Amino acid sequence: MYELPFVEEEAADKQGAELLAYLEEHLPRQLESVRRLHQAGCLIGLTLTGFKFELPPDGAEDPDTELARLVPLCDIVGEINDFPSRTPREVGEALSEFFDRVWYERKLVYLNEPDSGHRTSAEVISGMLQAMREVEQRYGRDNLIVPDAFAWGMINGKLSALRWVLGHEWDLLDT
Repeated sequence: MYELPFVEEEAADKQGAELLAYLEEHLPRQLESVRRLHQAGCLIGLTLTGFKFELPPDGAEDPDTELARLVPLCDIVGEINDFPSRTPREVGEALSEFFDRVWYERKLVYLNEPDSGHRTSAEVISGMLQAMREVEQRYGRDNLIVPDAFAWGMINGKLSALRWVLGHEWDLLDT
């Protein structure tokens, strides 16, 4: 699996007329490369940062052979990544999962705090328990167990990182 990025790293800081000139030069070349890849039988999709594609099998599994097959298809081989980024759907699914996991663990802590002084109505508690059951059905109760502080930190860190990639501030862990 490979990726043809939308924008090269050195273009990431371009703005205004400079960005427009860059896009006018590079996007038609990228579109033509993607068209040739499609015509050659490649499976093509979108990632957060570019076009992912997979070459059709030819019997050879040598990476150098695969790269040689790309040369006539893409006139911008130097820009190809051999590790495509995630798709918007993959990021959305991961974000939903880690949101749910953080929310669920917080609700467990809330329900198990003795003498916490919380004054929550029975109706709110009932709705929370129903939502917790839905999360358990989605992921499996055993998969929601957070065994230790390290695992809890990893779950929160993943939620924070996914949100940051999508434009939020670091450490946004609201659920």
